[in-house]
Amino acid sequence: MKEITYSNQKKEIPDSLEELSPKEYYRYLELVLMMNAGEISPFQMRCKLLSCLLGMKHSLLLCRGEIQEELLAQLPALDGFFDITSQDGMTVYDARLKTGRNLLPAYKEWKGPGDMLSGITFGQFIECMGVMAEMERAREQGNEEDIGELISSIGRLLYKKQGPQETGTPPFPVCFHAYIFFLAVWELIYSVPISTNGKDIDFSILFEKSGRGNAGDNTGWVGISYDVAASGVFGDFRQVNDTPFWDVMLYIYKCRFEMLHNNKKQ
Repeated sequence: MKEITYSNQKKEIPDSLEELSPKEYYRYLELVLMMNAGEISPFQMRCKLLSCLLGMKHSLLLCRGEIQEELLAQLPALDGFFDITSQDGMTVYDARLKTGRNLLPAYKEWKGPGDMLSGITFGQFIECMGVMAEMERAREQGNEEDIGELISSIGRLLYKKQGPQETGTPPFPVCFHAYIFFLAVWELIYSVPISTNGKDIDFSILFEKSGRGNAGDNTGWVGISYDVAASGVFGDFRQVNDTPFWDVMLYIYKCRFEMLHNNKKQ
């Protein structure tokens, strides 16, 4: 947290992504989307963000001159929300979004997973990976409309509506968050040890020989699901897909670890 002083008063505001409340984070997502779409400039985005974090009902740019100057001088307090670089003599602000914490566990009637995707099933994970593959193809083809719809698909997979009408699509900022959050957790899984039950587990061994996308099986994640089902540990194919994601991942890790250990003995 950082202390901001203006108009003879002091107030603490978050100075990093993970310090945001869910309400503040949702507004941050809205501002990031507007900035990425070119609807507002990085300067306007930072002004609106600071206004939000200070609990102001209007933009600080509407404040009278003296107070506005005080606040504008403190925009660097928001630098922790951006990767700041220089390109062609201009300062470029890229909003930071990736974290393994779910900063938006729920929004109105929509409920999502916990930190590090806890609470989702292995089947949900497989479906999300399939959507990610489609998104990569759409990006290669420059099909922006498809990308937007695929982001919404991730939102529908990870966020479930609570109440009598349990269908529909979450608001786009929620879907965008779901996409970024899933991507962030996936990158952590294949790049750094993950703390599980008090132990750091290096899931990167699942991707050492065949690339990070298929965890050692050229039939992909669906093929892995069938392999796990064949073991009978979690039941048949449908039951495997209904099993908590992390339970299956730990089992796959155990099998891979034992295989590598046995190969070293031979």
